[in-house]
Amino acid sequence: MKETDRITVIIPAYNAEQYIRKCVDSILGQTWENLRLILVDDGSTDKTSQIADEYAVRDSRVSVIHKLNEGAELARKAALDVIDSQGFIMFVDADDYLLKRDLLQQ
Repeated sequence: MKETDRITVIIPAYNAEQYIRKCVDSILGQTWENLRLILVDDGSTDKTSQIADEYAVRDSRVSVIHKLNEGAELARKAALDVIDSQGFIMFVDADDYLLKRDLLQQ
């Protein structure tokens, strides 16, 4: 990977208020600078939607899609429909998190 490559991370989230902050913080805390994060609120009935919107306001790399609940597969597809075809795409579940890594290390 080159430093100029973009990584787009897609997170489908349904009622994930207990986990979403740890997940998003772990992604935004990575060393990779050319990063875009798309949170897809899949019709959550808890505070997931509000938390996602808070991140979008605080960090320009974050965008949010709000949709009716149809499951993780269609939530991921909704995000794929709005991204450009440049760079790499990564899917992370809302209850997962990433360890900090330098992706340019050999």
